[in-house]
Amino acid sequence: MSKEYSWQQNELGEYSYKLTVKKKSPPAWLVGAISAVVVCVVSLGVYTKVVLPNMRPTTVISYSGQKAPKDGSVDGQQEQTPEATGFEGMGERLDNSIVTVEATSPGGGFFGQSTYSATGMVVSADGYILSDNSFATGNNVMVYFSDGNEYPAEVIGSDARTDCTVLKIDKTDLTPVEFGDSSTVLSGTRVASIGRILNEQLGTTLSLGAICGVNNSVTLQNGQTVNLLQTDAVPESNDNAGSALLDSSGRVIGMVTTMISTNTGSISLAIPSNDIVQVLESIINVGVAPSGLVIGIRGQDADYGVVVEAVNEGSPAEKGGLKVGDLIMKVDGTAVKSVSEINKIRDTHSAGDKMVFGIYREGETMDIEITLE
Repeated sequence: MSKEYSWQQNELGEYSYKLTVKKKSPPAWLVGAISAVVVCVVSLGVYTKVVLPNMRPTTVISYSGQKAPKDGSVDGQQEQTPEATGFEGMGERLDNSIVTVEATSPGGGFFGQSTYSATGMVVSADGYILSDNSFATGNNVMVYFSDGNEYPAEVIGSDARTDCTVLKIDKTDLTPVEFGDSSTVLSGTRVASIGRILNEQLGTTLSLGAICGVNNSVTLQNGQTVNLLQTDAVPESNDNAGSALLDSSGRVIGMVTTMISTNTGSISLAIPSNDIVQVLESIINVGVAPSGLVIGIRGQDADYGVVVEAVNEGSPAEKGGLKVGDLIMKVDGTAVKSVSEINKIRDTHSAGDKMVFGIYREGETMDIEITLE
């Protein structure tokens, strides 16, 4: 190999030759290997951060809000909502998404059966319909659209706590509603309630009003707690259950379940959309509502936790190792002092999820892990 020299000048202005040292280029195989590693790392990062979080099941429920983590905390600030579009023409825009649901049930009526009808919402393009829980045990359920078409419906699942029933019809290319983030709703927020009367000539009915109260907690007989929105936007139809409560952008922020008449007027109570979306996704994708999940214990509230009084045979609690006499102090890292607090944490889970119980037993503290069914 021939040596190369270069003509150099020092600080005194004297010139001389100097041997030039040439840096060797890395071999081609090494350059290729490094490039491949860099591409893999970048691709994995993009897949993990961008692709995976946006993967969805075949059935898609449109949700524009930010979902809270399962521990109930809020990760960062809520996204800014899009500019309001106003309520003008909202009934016409949602005409294909709001339906009438009718069912017959045994008992009552002249022929030993009763007929019940309510409003429903299209929640997915592939035929899932949301309505109130009165259809959970209904027979011959029919769904009626604004264009006069009607379809028999199958009851997929229901949730008594949130008063939701999910139906399925054999129809695709439907126009679903979009759910908004109910956690951002404040008292005084202008809203609309939209329902549908069975008589297709009258079509959808739209009532305007405002939110009168938020986070109105109601404790059920089983100890579970449900939050309700209160509004004076009362549907004009007698078939008001299942009506959609909308913000000014036409997004569903709740489902009307009850109408109450008072001396000063009428109000409606609605299940917040964040609770509804959780139930919908669980029923459609897992087959059971979150509130249908079973732990399998009977407990007594205490000052330092919940005392286990009974453990059901074959239940997740028994399989996980909970015993009578255990003092449950924490669930998933959160301190609890009542059965309702345990149920509230349970309702943030889906079937197959694990719950960790921090307990005190015979002078020792330990963690017991159970798998929900």
